[in-house]
Amino acid sequence: MAQDKVKIGIIGGMGPEATLDLFRKILRNTPANKDQDHLHLIIDNNTSIPDRTDYILGKGENPLPFILESARLLESAGVNAICMACNTAHIFESDIKAHIHVDFISIVDSVLNELKGTFSQAKSIGLAGTMGVFSSHLYDEPLMQRGYKLILPTNELQEELMKVIYSIKQGCIKEVIDKAEELLQWYKDQKADVLIMACTELPLVLDYLVPPIPVVDSTEALAKSVVRYALKGFVKLPN
Repeated sequence: MAQDKVKIGIIGGMGPEATLDLFRKILRNTPANKDQDHLHLIIDNNTSIPDRTDYILGKGENPLPFILESARLLESAGVNAICMACNTAHIFESDIKAHIHVDFISIVDSVLNELKGTFSQAKSIGLAGTMGVFSSHLYDEPLMQRGYKLILPTNELQEELMKVIYSIKQGCIKEVIDKAEELLQWYKDQKADVLIMACTELPLVLDYLVPPIPVVDSTEALAKSVVRYALKGFVKLPN
């Protein structure tokens, strides 16, 4: 690897465990034989960023100023590109891009890239995430533009997903494994070909269960994009 490494900045803290998971998956996806082969990462684990879903639902403070504060901090540290370990926060993607002077590696583009590359035959796509993701239609439009049929959870299922997500944020991963398996099974029963885990907390359950349906782990997809960018340049998904 060249001595002048690309520096990647990660806006983290949304939540901390998901940020750690992204770091771990970047390490796993980096072809390295020694310390010096790994990427130069700078992580701002900014746990002051307000809850994204609360804001989208009209119940909380705007997270964007806090996210931009992290972005400016990372820019000042000399990063070449910035990413975020949070799907819901990507409702601010265009605002972030307008305020930074470095590249932005999108988790949404990364997921779409993974879906196209790994599950090219998939037609029916299940989507699991926060109420913020569903309310903002973050994935709906790009998926439908590409001809996919969407399988979205019922209101009751959304509530159950949120309980699982916030339990994981509280560090209670093992306590929600049974419920997570039930939720994954629901998407299989609905004949989804693939399930997008569109919340970076959800893939944490994969350490404890074998999903009954193929999944796109959004954290893993972003990690692959980060490594690809750092080693070869980020390849954007064509429109």
